[in-house]
Amino acid sequence: PSKPASVCATTSMPRRLNSSCAPAFTALVYSLISCQTRAAVNLPSLIFCSSSAVSVTVFAAVGVSPCGPVVAPSAVTVRINDVDCATVTPISMGQTLAGDLGIPNTTYCHSGVRGSAYNTVRYSFSGTAGDIVSIDLTSTTIGPPVLDTYVYLLDPNRAILAENDDIVSGKIRNSRLRQFTLTSTGTHYIDATSWSPTADATGTFNVRLYQCGDYVPVPSSTCNLDVDGDSIFDSTDALLALRRLAGFSDDAVTAGVSFRACATRTTGASVGAFVDAQSNGLNLPLGLDIDGDGVANAATDGLLVLRAALGVPGATFVSNAVNTAGSRTSWNDVRTYLNQQCGLSLAP
Repeated sequence: PSKPASVCATTSMPRRLNSSCAPAFTALVYSLISCQTRAAVNLPSLIFCSSSAVSVTVFAAVGVSPCGPVVAPSAVTVRINDVDCATVTPISMGQTLAGDLGIPNTTYCHSGVRGSAYNTVRYSFSGTAGDIVSIDLTSTTIGPPVLDTYVYLLDPNRAILAENDDIVSGKIRNSRLRQFTLTSTGTHYIDATSWSPTADATGTFNVRLYQCGDYVPVPSSTCNLDVDGDSIFDSTDALLALRRLAGFSDDAVTAGVSFRACATRTTGASVGAFVDAQSNGLNLPLGLDIDGDGVANAATDGLLVLRAALGVPGATFVSNAVNTAGSRTSWNDVRTYLNQQCGLSLAP
């Protein structure tokens, strides 16, 4: 098309477009320089096939300018957001990355699986068939309004494997995918986007990728130390067990505890019922009777579980933490029980 009479400069974009997108670009694009300020550069809204920082050089018009004396050449850098989400950000297991949607001068795309009307940031990670992964997408926007997140997990062909809007519908508007088992090996993708294309669709977020643990309770044993159900035995499980054995109520047993996305028992009621089943005398033998004295006690058994989670070694492990009337009072006896009946791998 012909250049408007009021335009004082054109843009030079030394950038090769993806050939598949070239048909979409049928016009020469001009940037406009205000004849009044000679400095304000107004770049039209552009869509390119990949996102990166693009140097746009603004050249002064040659000859007599309708705006008066020509200005010296200048350059600006703009961020072009890609249309096909071909640009991805790598994320590793256990890593948390910050991102943002719909904020000027940031990178996001417009053809995520949710649709072209939605801003999307796409992440990639290497996954193996059988891996169990969980994803947290949490708004960090100071509002109101706040970013209402939506998350997708995609397979190597970018087909949807799982998706989530709210952790608790209408109440906890962050997004979470919990304990999804990958069925293929290769590069998988996460699309971080919003529930609505317009309302609460702009803001910052954190995305975290978890690989759930490999803790497996011993078949036919009544001892299971994965109290929160995230396939990991750690200090969170020990704290929950210790609190319940000490008589904490459902609400108090989980107070202040931060659960992983992998966790399947996160309420006081579910945690309490899980621990009670191994300690209340109705299901013999008691799985949490670590020292073998016939009862599951916070001051002994709960303390032993906590020391196991913290990696306390050798004789120190059982010091002042066993009932001398129990059947397991030595480090070797307690370690054998925890390894053979509770699924741990404590070294001698």
